[in-house]
Amino acid sequence: MVLDYPERSADPEAVRRIVLCSGRIYPDLVRSPRRAEAADLAVAHVERLYPFPGREIRDLIGRYPNLDSVLWAREESRNMGARKFVLLKLREIVSARLRILDVLRPERSAPADFLGSPEPATIPGNDTPEAREIGYSAASRRSCVWWRH
Repeated sequence: MVLDYPERSADPEAVRRIVLCSGRIYPDLVRSPRRAEAADLAVAHVERLYPFPGREIRDLIGRYPNLDSVLWAREESRNMGARKFVLLKLREIVSARLRILDVLRPERSAPADFLGSPEPATIPGNDTPEAREIGYSAASRRSCVWWRH
């Protein structure tokens, strides 16, 4: 199941990027105070990864005719979780004209190595090109997202 909230992206023609996410990052993305500044960004929550909802994602992407990027975002490290599975599946269903990017924490040996860090600026990996694409930053136990306009 893929949940999209069109009221958060009122004008489908204006949307250039869509963030697909799963897990606890979704509420942080949609509740960000800067979300209103990003009229060109849509956010959708992928409820279940298996079986992969390819048809639903393809239909969702089809709602945005001027889309140029699909981003996969999770709060986990790049080497953990469903990243490889999801990116492979997205490449199978997404048009070749669209860029597919992922926004995750850098590779780490432990899943909890960011817990307890008080300042987002001190967390390694906040300045990767992928993170800058949607302004992703992880802080403490929650993910905070600042939307780049």
